[in-house]
Amino acid sequence: MQQTSPAESAAGGADQGERSAPARWPLGWWLAAAALVLAYGGLLAATASPHASGSDQSGYLSCARLLASGERFAAVRPVPGTPPDQLSPWLFTPLGFAPAPQPGALLPTYPPGFPLHLVAASWLVGWDAAGVAVQALAGAALLLLVCLLGRELGLPPAGALAAALLIAAFPVTLHFFTWMMSDGLAATWCCAAVLGALHARRRTASAAAAGFAFAVAVLVRPTDALLLPALALALPRRRGAWLAFAAGAAPGALLQAAYNLEVYGRALTTGYRNVGGLFSAAYFLPRIAHFATWIGRFLTLPLAALWLVGVGRAVGGDRRQLLLLAWLAPVVAFYAFYFHSIESWWYLRFILPAVPAFVLGGVLAGEELRGRLDARVAWRCGRVAVAGLALLVVGYGVASGIAWIRHFGVLDIAADTEVYPRSLEWFERQTPPGSPVAAMQFSGALFYATERPLVRYDIAKPEVLRRIANRAGRAGAPLHALVFDWELEPLHARHPGLFVEVARRPPAVLLAAAPPAKGARRGRSQPPPETGRPAP
Repeated sequence: MQQTSPAESAAGGADQGERSAPARWPLGWWLAAAALVLAYGGLLAATASPHASGSDQSGYLSCARLLASGERFAAVRPVPGTPPDQLSPWLFTPLGFAPAPQPGALLPTYPPGFPLHLVAASWLVGWDAAGVAVQALAGAALLLLVCLLGRELGLPPAGALAAALLIAAFPVTLHFFTWMMSDGLAATWCCAAVLGALHARRRTASAAAAGFAFAVAVLVRPTDALLLPALALALPRRRGAWLAFAAGAAPGALLQAAYNLEVYGRALTTGYRNVGGLFSAAYFLPRIAHFATWIGRFLTLPLAALWLVGVGRAVGGDRRQLLLLAWLAPVVAFYAFYFHSIESWWYLRFILPAVPAFVLGGVLAGEELRGRLDARVAWRCGRVAVAGLALLVVGYGVASGIAWIRHFGVLDIAADTEVYPRSLEWFERQTPPGSPVAAMQFSGALFYATERPLVRYDIAKPEVLRRIANRAGRAGAPLHALVFDWELEPLHARHPGLFVEVARRPPAVLLAAAPPAKGARRGRSQPPPETGRPAP
């Protein structure tokens, strides 16, 4: 009669009661795991970007600063001469924010989980290094958690370390631990939640830790609630374990509800509003193909084939593979209906919190296959060949990931985002203190790093922005524009004749609002040329 391994019973639906601990690892393997974790954390600390750059990065930092000061809303910064209540509040709203219901206030659009981590890190290392500290620690923790998850699932030390190496070399993982966004952090907390749930088979208190990790994961990214089916499979069916899980999750859930109620008006509403139109059944197949294509390229076809073997095992009743499938499938299915999921290779970030389940499933299937081949090969050379084949598959996956990391220049992210603080310092020297600025891509960074009033040129109609510029000029605060060079064409197309170039520091361009044309009515711009279509 075939026996069920302790690890299989850990992920089972039927409660098996207290189970034996996983096999002990020799000290050498623990030292290897520690070396991998420390090396990866050091790499992230050296290459991660701390800067408020695009929408997400500046939005998270701005939200963190609000939370640190005990505030929930930011104040609109009116342009001199233009009362903000006379125009749409969106004109004065930087990236990462949305107008609040109350006049003159802005609400952050991103969830509070990542900003809360930044606040905690700022107490230890200051704001300038907070983002790097969070990302480096979370990235190192992710690899450790993958190793521990592999151990819980019954993988030998070599298999668990192989899974961690594949995750480390996955370009999307590295990209979103060097770029200040929440996807990597979400993956770390999801792994912690599953690990705690599996460990609860032996110790009920671990269920409370799983609940806490799950609540934090949802605070970081609300769609991490899709992890719940996997946790339901991993947790034992003992009432005490479920009560402990609920108790661990309660503080985070209450914090989430209180924050949403305070900021967005409803306990279950987040800053991601009006996104229903971005989901469609027509998106499903193209995005599934997109996910499969890039997963196959990054993690290689052999690992993908092994994962498919694991899916077959899950259908056949393997409780470990069923748990991993329940972790991966809801996340992939949800984002397969989402419009933006197909835009680039790095939009695999949406499914990054579930990628460890894919890797562990493939490695687990490969380890089972290796064990079967090992049992059928009687001679030593054959077993060495089997081990060599396994090593080749893992090595190919790691080498493929590294090659793609170099191809996309993932480790250059910090250097790329340096343009934001450098351009803002240059802008401050080139313009009068306190003068307003028209911006789009720079708007979030400007809002975080300066006190400048700003207006969104990409939202304002031509006649409105001309009126704002004229009033600001008469108030002694001339309007400038700070844009990237790739924004020049859409800026001039939307506001022809309004701005003239003043200076360049590539890729940033500084422009000033031109005085109104002679003979133009005061405070109003000349009508734009006819285009055959209504003005936006």
